[in-house]
Amino acid sequence: MNAQTQTDDYFIGEWNILIEGAPGGGAIPGIMNIERKDGKLEGSIIDTHTKEEFKIFKVMENENQIKLYFNTDDHGEIEYSLEKVDDNNLRGTGMGFLFIKGKRVSK
Repeated sequence: MNAQTQTDDYFIGEWNILIEGAPGGGAIPGIMNIERKDGKLEGSIIDTHTKEEFKIFKVMENENQIKLYFNTDDHGEIEYSLEKVDDNNLRGTGMGFLFIKGKRVSK
């Protein structure tokens, strides 16, 4: 994937995400915000339980998929690989063992 390849900007907007499969069980709800600045995607992920915000520092994109990277204090660098399901839903994986579902809130 090329970080400079522009898509139809499907991933831009606010998304309610749900991360499943985390150690300790249960699902972690969050909000992901993605925008395009100077031709590149950037944004943040907010853990809605802790209210902690994680800045996305790198996004690689192609037509129907993005890989995004952010850091946490507990786990260091995290990678999410997300793909388009339909106009308002996405899915993906994180760190090789988390399952992620997302629903668009706004574009």
